[in-house]
Amino acid sequence: MFFELIYTSLPLQKDLDVLALLKGARKHNQDNNITGLLCFDGVRFLQILEGDETTVQNLYASIQVDPRHKGVELIHSGKTMERSFTSWSMAYENFPVGMLEPLTENIGAMSMTQAADQIAQAGESFGARLFGLFFRSTYNVDASGTPA
Repeated sequence: MFFELIYTSLPLQKDLDVLALLKGARKHNQDNNITGLLCFDGVRFLQILEGDETTVQNLYASIQVDPRHKGVELIHSGKTMERSFTSWSMAYENFPVGMLEPLTENIGAMSMTQAADQIAQAGESFGARLFGLFFRSTYNVDASGTPA
């Protein structure tokens, strides 16, 4: 059993060096057996973290007080049967400006609860499903990742 956590935040610096941030995150995550995905659209971060519950929660606590960003908002956290990003200590996806705001703002508590219940029954990762649905709709690919 694994734990996943999804949050969003806003960088404080307009010229934030995302590659340097990724380098540090990847090293930390490798050392702590955390995997996940970081998305950035030039305005907002969306991050999915997965691993041991205590380790992920501790990382999130440090993220909440990290001076490089503000407005840290938890979107989802919960247990999952398997990792979705097993190959990546921190995968990275760069989105066009403004694409992450509608995603993070339109996920209501009710739909999150319903989706989480459905995923828990199927044993799927909420983060993988969330990203998969967004990725398929944004980039017009089918469920296997093939361009439609």
